Amino acid sequence: MTIYELYDSAIKTLPVDERLRLARLILDDATSDTSTDTGDSKAYLARLIKEGIDSGPATPWTIDDVEQIKQSVTARSASRLG
Repeated sequence: MTIYELYDSAIKTLPVDERLRLARLILDDATSDTSTDTGDSKAYLARLIKEGIDSGPATPWTIDDVEQIKQSVTARSASRLG
């Protein structure tokens, strides 16, 4: 089962508040082992997640969409570190 199939069958069917709670759990797990102060980052990402959930129905992502996001995140990370 792909992550997209898992999302469609298990996560997308959850009520919005449950999806937001799941997103927060994932975010907490992803940032729990970092050594930087993530409090503001967590709040910011939580707001973005909620805005995304509240923005309307989901649209399918393509591989190109994922690659663009990866490139954008990599560029932003490099500019902040460099």
